[in-house]
Amino acid sequence: NIIYLHQTKHIEESYEKFGFVKKRKYLTPLEAKCDNIDRTTEEAIEPKIYQSLIGCLNYWAVCCRPDLAFAVCYLAQRNKQPTTYDIDQAVRCLNHVHNTKTKALIFRSSGDNLDNRGSCSLKVYIDSSFANADKRRSVFGYVVIMDEMVIHCKSKMTPMVCLSVTEAEFIAITLGLKDLE
Repeated sequence: NIIYLHQTKHIEESYEKFGFVKKRKYLTPLEAKCDNIDRTTEEAIEPKIYQSLIGCLNYWAVCCRPDLAFAVCYLAQRNKQPTTYDIDQAVRCLNHVHNTKTKALIFRSSGDNLDNRGSCSLKVYIDSSFANADKRRSVFGYVVIMDEMVIHCKSKMTPMVCLSVTEAEFIAITLGLKDLE
């Protein structure tokens, strides 16, 4: 009655394909303050390898690793003119995926998760950042969990500039719940 959705073999093959050997273990796919980096001093790199790596990360984020959604969205914004810092962050994300390759989405039959009243639980977690450095717009994300299973997630830039942290959070809540209708 349980289905595990993972990409362990594909992650191994891609790790070998890109040939990045940094066996360091990271708890998160991105650095905490990656928005505050001055990229004008960074050296530009050929975008083809960077775009290929972002494509692999995006595939995993969509198929079986919703925990990568924000990181991939952030990294993909640099597809046109990546720098050495951007490729380092993408490699960090790849190493994080490789070190957590056994993580999987788990789907159970709904009958296993009913409480004693015959109902299931639904939780929505929403968060927002305030005004990134490039466009001054906030990024929000949410995840919908039903009976301890992720059923939907999204990370997106707000369509307007927020004037405060409170406004950014309010807009994230509004847009997140509006998507769930």
